Amino acid sequence: MKEILEAIESRVRSPFLGYFSFSFVAINWKPIFYLFTSSTDVLERFSYFETNTSFDTLLVHPLIISTLFAVLYPWISLVFIFASIKPIELKNGLQAESESKLLAKKKRLEFARSELLSAEEAELIDRAKRDVELNKIEDDDVRKKLKEEIEELRNERDNLRGSDSPSESELEQVAQNALRNRADGEFQLSDLYTKDTWATLDNALKHKLGKQFKKKVDSGDYLGIVFTGRGTGNQAIYSKSSANRLTDDQEKILRFFVGLPDGEGHTASDLANKTRLHLDKVRYIIDQLVSNKHLAGAGITLDDEKLFELTSTGREYLINYNLLDNQST
Repeated sequence: MKEILEAIESRVRSPFLGYFSFSFVAINWKPIFYLFTSSTDVLERFSYFETNTSFDTLLVHPLIISTLFAVLYPWISLVFIFASIKPIELKNGLQAESESKLLAKKKRLEFARSELLSAEEAELIDRAKRDVELNKIEDDDVRKKLKEEIEELRNERDNLRGSDSPSESELEQVAQNALRNRADGEFQLSDLYTKDTWATLDNALKHKLGKQFKKKVDSGDYLGIVFTGRGTGNQAIYSKSSANRLTDDQEKILRFFVGLPDGEGHTASDLANKTRLHLDKVRYIIDQLVSNKHLAGAGITLDDEKLFELTSTGREYLINYNLLDNQST
């Protein structure tokens, strides 16, 4: 009994039976409608049904139509499927491209974050090295003063950090760390960053960073870095040379300013006596040190001589090249 019911169910669910039933009703709908809805006598309704139907309408025509539909339907479906392939491909392509761009952007941001973390690690190592150099200074007052100044600069730098996206100061720090570890030779500003980090920056920020970097190079803030010209795409070309140090006489004069309290300095004649160099040569060297911002004017003495003092750039030079030992004694 169960097998009989399953066989009947499979026949009922057959698409062909559905096509045949639809065709049968579509061809004979008037006689069927009259047979079930008319209020006339039953025999009259049967007579009307027999008169308006035939073997062809009841079996042959529905059979032909259902057979044709069963054969043609897969081909019709195939046409619709083929017509929808291109739109589906375009839709999937746009979706895949959007997801790919999103993943690429996330990856670039991850690279930028990784580079900033590397820069912070390098800065911590650099801080430790500077602290070791500071501890070598024998003069307690000078050591204490330098430590306070460096600590203040570090606090200012740390306060600038905290946002999710890299700030201009963080990007400048990345460039400084890259410069410190870069070998001698020509380079562009973009070479100081990874390709992924540089790609995440908009053109306005790149232009601003470029102007600030060139301004610092021109002002002598970056020791050993000089602007050499323009390359393809009007990109600024720079050159690094560890040999771009001050001359021995320039360093000799600069070291006499180590340990001086605020407001005090040296005159040209004072430095000439200490270095035993000719006064005119001392004046020439002082002009050079003032020009590259290692020294600055600090007023006039009672003898109407110009007084000069050490600048932050000069102090940084002395720290970087381990020249903090005062040679005035």
